[in-house]
Amino acid sequence: MIAKREHVQEGIIDHPRYEVGEVLGRGSWGTVYEAKDLATGESVALKVLNPTPAAREKMRRRKITPFKAMRNEGDLAACAYIVPRAFEVDNRGTPFIRMPRYDAFLDDKLGEGRNESRKHVGDGLEYQQAVRYLEDIAKGIKEMHEVRNRAHADIKPDNLAIDRSGKVLLSDLGNST
Repeated sequence: MIAKREHVQEGIIDHPRYEVGEVLGRGSWGTVYEAKDLATGESVALKVLNPTPAAREKMRRRKITPFKAMRNEGDLAACAYIVPRAFEVDNRGTPFIRMPRYDAFLDDKLGEGRNESRKHVGDGLEYQQAVRYLEDIAKGIKEMHEVRNRAHADIKPDNLAIDRSGKVLLSDLGNST
């Protein structure tokens, strides 16, 4: 289900292809916005770098610029268990990442009726569904290691997208090293 936009965000990115809408989420490395791809009419997700002080410190220690931080996370289309993404730059030189928009994340599946004192996979899930999700997560970790030659470094339920077929995909690669 796509949330209704109350207004369009101005000034987030300057790109004629996208109409930026509401914030979908915020993390330590950036903010993800819903956007309409005016070329295709699709609802997509755009991640714009907006690092927290801790993320800025990681960038400093790793000696990476904001442009390189986004470039490192972007351009990934050939994986089956990692959210595909494309690195783009707007008319002002602002880097951003374009991704499909997912309506469900593992955190959503665990959230309903979850006992807050028991935060583990399987709480609120049928056994077979939990096993299937864990298999998908393991395949995503394998792809991170073999295709990206990286470790994800931030695997948690709200960084695990679920596509329409029920497959789990790793998302939010900002902390990957």
